[in-house]
Amino acid sequence: YTLVAKRNGFSYNKISITLLRDTLGNYIEAKVKANLKQITVDGYVLSRVKIDSATIKESGLANIPVSLLDSTKTIKKVNTLNDGHFDFKQKLEPNKVYIIRARLNEEPEEDKNAVIYCKGTVTHKDTPVQGATVELFENGKIADHIPTNKDGAFIFELSSNKSYTLTAFKAGYDTNSTSFSTSKPDIKKGISKVLTLDSIVNKKTEMIEMINYKGVIKDSSGNTFRDVQITLLNNDKIVAETKTDANGGFNFQLQPNKEYIISSTTKGYLEKNINISTINNTKPAISNEIKLEPIKVNSVMVWENILFVTGKAEVEPGSLPILDKLLKFMEMNPNVSIELSAHTDTRGDATTNLKLSQARAQFAKNYLTMEDISPDRIIAIGYGESKPIIPNEKTEKDFQTNRRIEIRIIKQ
Repeated sequence: YTLVAKRNGFSYNKISITLLRDTLGNYIEAKVKANLKQITVDGYVLSRVKIDSATIKESGLANIPVSLLDSTKTIKKVNTLNDGHFDFKQKLEPNKVYIIRARLNEEPEEDKNAVIYCKGTVTHKDTPVQGATVELFENGKIADHIPTNKDGAFIFELSSNKSYTLTAFKAGYDTNSTSFSTSKPDIKKGISKVLTLDSIVNKKTEMIEMINYKGVIKDSSGNTFRDVQITLLNNDKIVAETKTDANGGFNFQLQPNKEYIISSTTKGYLEKNINISTINNTKPAISNEIKLEPIKVNSVMVWENILFVTGKAEVEPGSLPILDKLLKFMEMNPNVSIELSAHTDTRGDATTNLKLSQARAQFAKNYLTMEDISPDRIIAIGYGESKPIIPNEKTEKDFQTNRRIEIRIIKQ
């Protein structure tokens, strides 16, 4: 058996236990103590020297000052050991952005090469906006991006004598930007910015242009479902989540000229994904019914939007939320076992595609088992290009349709 203790803000603690029978057939009691480990940060400061075109030498740098900062202050300073290792042992808060800064020389903040910090807040009607994306552009090119925390705050490190632009955006709001430079003598004191986001409005009528989507979840007999998990995605990113009410209904506010996926998940039923488009939509509201099918052996669910790194088994970071939806399905239905199969398009060598698809199927299985889904519930198989949905693909959409993960129910 494996005991797993979890809490937000702490790393996992897993303890394996073997229960043995004694000669009388009674179980021996095993007692363990599981302590949660607080999140900490450690790492190395290394120098990288290019020896030749194919060789890079890395070595640890000793006695380098390293600082840990949050959005408001420096929390801790340490120096690296002989091998370049550093360690911060104080408590870190969950769902918060931190910065680690290493400096080759301990220069005073007034030095011309000192780091300049841009601290700011994103607000809407004087209320902090959590989860807004703030992008930093340096001389016209994107240099960094960061989500705002629960206080709507963000922080960036800047260089002197540069031109910068900050852009903040979030679904349901107008984008806001501000530009500045770090060439003024007093800029070393730091830069503070407040970016205010307004709701999307029609500039002529001042009326909100958001489109109201109203859905209802039913089964094949017309019965409605309560507490169904509903997820709204745009460009494979989760925009919003909700649950159905007592009448099986739910609502989302959609932006105009967008493509969305609405995903429905509940215990005992296959996950259902539908496409919703607001492109060229002239109606203020959209409504429809989503019908769920019960889980049955040999039922199949298809995920076309799980994107892998080209030629590799690793999933693109933006596709991890889709794997999380599969994880939620497996957690909701603990008696279900699946065949998890990966498929490629027909481009490239067939043998290579077969091996690649097997590695990708195994990657997805590993992702689920790391979240404590029993490996006995998952059979990972790669079919390569042998089972295309669209034979003789012609368009990029055709190729994408054939590159997919399929889930077939093999036990219920």
